[in-house]
Amino acid sequence: MGTAEDLVAVQTLSVTVPASVALDILEGRLGGRLDVVLDLVNRGPALLDTADAVKDGGRLLSTLMGPETFERDITVVYVRMSAPEGKLQRLAERVAAGTLSVEVAATYPLDDAPKALAEFASGRYSRGKVVVTV
Repeated sequence: MGTAEDLVAVQTLSVTVPASVALDILEGRLGGRLDVVLDLVNRGPALLDTADAVKDGGRLLSTLMGPETFERDITVVYVRMSAPEGKLQRLAERVAAGTLSVEVAATYPLDDAPKALAEFASGRYSRGKVVVTV
C-alpha cells in the first residue's frame, strides 16, 4: 500500500470532458482506473460513464441517484442526508448573525492537499476541520 500522497490525485477533470477522454487521462497520469470515484455532478444513466473510471472491485460514490447495479464488479454508494425541519434555517440565521463558529485545526494551500490528507489520516488532528484553500 502506498502513502497518502500516492493515493491523492490533485487533478480536476472538467465535467464537459467525455468519459473516454477522462479515462485516457487517468491511464496516462495515474496508471489506470481508481479504487474510489466521487461524482457530485452526474445522475441516472450518466453515472455509467463515471463507472468506467472505477477499478473492478472499487467503489463509486454519488450524492445523486443512479443505477443500483453496474455491468462491472463495482460497488455503488449513494450518500444522502436530510436535516430536521427548521435546522438549516436556524443555521443560516446563526451564520447571518455571526454566532456560528467552526473550529479549524489546520489550513493548507491546494498544492499541499496530499500533505493535508496524510496528516488528517494520521490522526494528528483530533478536533476541528482540516481546510484546503483554493
